[in-house]
Amino acid sequence: GDGDFEPKRWSVHDKTRQTFWGHEAPDSWFDEASPFIHVLTGELIEKEKAKLTLYKPDFTL
Repeated sequence: GDGDFEPKRWSVHDKTRQTFWGHEAPDSWFDEASPFIHVLTGELIEKEKAKLTLYKPDFTL
């Protein structure tokens, strides 16, 4: 299993954590989602707007 290591965390507002190439994070990281099927009914679950407390920052290094 996992050791007793603390998980690595990063903030969406950390200016050093964009992409490995130094560009802003792509919109797809914030706007796209995979479709899900309800386990009991087999019906597709409708997507809804994310309930995020942090959104994509508007800066680039």
